[in-house]
Order: sequence, then structure tokens, then C-alpha cells
Amino acid sequence: MTSPGGPGELAWERGTARILHDGRPVGVAFLIPGQLLLTCAHVISTLAGLPDDRPLPARFPVTLDFPLLPGRPAAEATVHFSVPVASDNSGDVAVLQLAGPPPPDAVPMRILEADDLAGHRWRAFGFPRYSGPDGGKDAGIWTRGTIEGREGTGWWQLTCDERAPFPLAGGFSGAPVWDEQYQGVIGIVVAVEGDQRRRTGYALPRRLHHTGGLRHDQDPAL
Repeated sequence: MTSPGGPGELAWERGTARILHDGRPVGVAFLIPGQLLLTCAHVISTLAGLPDDRPLPARFPVTLDFPLLPGRPAAEATVHFSVPVASDNSGDVAVLQLAGPPPPDAVPMRILEADDLAGHRWRAFGFPRYSGPDGGKDAGIWTRGTIEGREGTGWWQLTCDERAPFPLAGGFSGAPVWDEQYQGVIGIVVAVEGDQRRRTGYALPRRLHHTGGLRHDQDPAL
């Protein structure tokens, strides 16, 4: 098993970034080794005005910031590598290349690979939009719950706690999922149920991060 890419639980918070469009968050990315960030391809497809199953333009520009770091430092990045959403819901991965060094306090993360996660506790941080006049959470909110197990696509099924004030929703896409037992990131939030009363979302695990365009020693999840 790969250990998390930083000193304890604070590491993943320091590497979490907002993907911005006209100054508003549309999804999440997180820092990984090599001045790269990992997110969902469908988040960048929204920025590019493309269907989710279309390849992303090479070097497509992305604006982001790191809201959990002092001063909320901004950054620019471009699409380095991506796999669009396939008919079987595989793919949906985008790797972004920072235009310069990451902020000094940002900590890159690595994704753990494990098969025994059912029943583990998880946490995630995102920028969802809920119904109602004050439904936008541009500053970000936390949610938490239990990993139920894998479903047919290989995704991890995530159930939100009944007492968690905010369930998973649109705006969490690309967020790292922190496993409290293993103290590491075990996947990326890739989808949520449209009916928020189900309080359910899904995480893309490391083994489904198709990085066919990178050499094995360049795989950002390794």
C-alpha cells in the first residue's frame, strides 16, 4: 500500500484546490507529485464547453486557487493528460500541469490502493450548490460518511451521515476522499446521486485512473 503524500491528515487539506470559472468554483482538484493536479475530466469539459465523452484540448488553460492555504493563493494550469468519460463510465480523469511552482505551503498527495475499505469512515471537502437562494458554498464545506463497498463500475459507494449538515452534491467532483482509518486519499469524488435524499456519491479508485498516455514511472497516482 502506498502511504499518503504528506505529514498526516493536514497534507490533503493543503493540497486541495478550487477550479474556477469567472471567479466561481465549478469543481475540485488536488496537488500530486511533479507540479501536477488531479481532477475529473468532466469538470474541465464543463469549462471547455464540451460533452463529457469528448477528449479535452491539449494545454487547455485552467484557473484555480488553494482556499485552505493562508491568503488563498491563485495558480494557473493547463491540461497535461486526460481520459474522457467512456460508455461504461470508466475514464473521467484529467491531470493538470501547473504553470509554475505550487504555493509554498501546498502538500502533494498520493492515492492509496486498497480493497478492504467497506465500513471505513471518509471525509471530503467541496464547493457544492444546493437549491435555494443561499445554496452556493463557494468557500467550501465538509461532509463525511461511510464507505459501503464497490459497485458495478468499480467505484466506491459513499454514504453521507444522516447528521452531516451537507450531503455530497455537484461541486464535489474531483475532490479527494480521505479515509480516516488508513489516513490517506482512497479516490476521487466522480459522481453523486441526483436525489440528494439518498445522500450517496461515488469515488473513482486508483486502479481505475487510466493513464495510458503516461509511462508507468510518470503515473501521478503512484
